[in-house]
Amino acid sequence: MAYVTGYMSTVPRLLYSFFVQTPIEIWYRWLSLVIPQSKVWINESNTTESVLQQYWENAQNAIATAPWPTTDQGAPMHAPDPRALTVEPENVTVVSVQDASQLELATATGDTRWLTVKSPSGTILEPSGTGYAPCHAFSCCWKRPRVYAAASQIPVVLQYEFENVILSRLGYDVSQR
Repeated sequence: MAYVTGYMSTVPRLLYSFFVQTPIEIWYRWLSLVIPQSKVWINESNTTESVLQQYWENAQNAIATAPWPTTDQGAPMHAPDPRALTVEPENVTVVSVQDASQLELATATGDTRWLTVKSPSGTILEPSGTGYAPCHAFSCCWKRPRVYAAASQIPVVLQYEFENVILSRLGYDVSQR
């Protein structure tokens, strides 16, 4: 929008930039902070809450009793952190996402080898920079964390993603995991 003198004063320009040009992710994060909620699980999958709780406890024990990787690129292992046993799930959303088709994967990655993958692929597309990256699951470790997983991979991938949420709540950087 071009600025023309006298066309739009400072207040309408400010309102336009705030309400129209602000990215939707910022609005979602803000809403997640101001809307009160006190649930343990927000379950948007076919998995029962008892299974989610079991995988959360497995993730707690894995972090508390054994060394864990700081990145997924083979970085040195971090020592066990027993504080993980004190982190309880709070407002953790688990979302089951339909597996991406072979065509979606090939188009998003530019790699035609995805066309030979059997269905269901067990893969979803994660927003990554300006494009998408294939993965089995990913977690958004905000104040109200969200775990997205391929429908065919739930509950197998939940422990690792719950580990990311727990580590984030303990103050670790999980952006490379």
